[in-house]
Amino acid sequence: MSKLPRIWRLPDGDPLLLRPIGPRDKGALETFARGLSDASRYLRFHAQVTQLPANASTVLTHVDGYHHFAVVATHPADRAIVGVGRMIRESEDPSVAEIAITVGDAYQQRGLGTVLLRELVDQAPARHIGVLRAYVLAANVGMRHLLASSGLPLSERESGTMDLDLVGRATHAA
Repeated sequence: MSKLPRIWRLPDGDPLLLRPIGPRDKGALETFARGLSDASRYLRFHAQVTQLPANASTVLTHVDGYHHFAVVATHPADRAIVGVGRMIRESEDPSVAEIAITVGDAYQQRGLGTVLLRELVDQAPARHIGVLRAYVLAANVGMRHLLASSGLPLSERESGTMDLDLVGRATHAA
């Protein structure tokens, strides 16, 4: 399991701080969500939203680290959030956690989604999670590609909205 917090560098050398999310990130998470393009918000929330629903930022930043874990990528200097990876244990089967990854528009296609996914995969065993499940719109080509290139077995269970299971560990970097 990787250690958090830690600095990760984008391929162009820009540093980002990867760390667990916490209550102090409430305002930064709201700013991050408002700063996403309409398309990015739709692909993440499966609906047209302009901001997080009431109390959502509190729920999304007050996590216990076991049933609900989230890692943020921030600028070390100003703590602005540029990406979030999250897993929430499913109540019906505690060995399964739903994952979500959101990367700010300016950071998409720069490797950050891969790093956030890798972090979730690395953190899952310590939380006794064997399956990471992503509900992904069929139109979300970026997330579908990210999951397919993870090196983990995937299964598609529905059309339209896909339910992809990431089972086990990748044999190569996620």
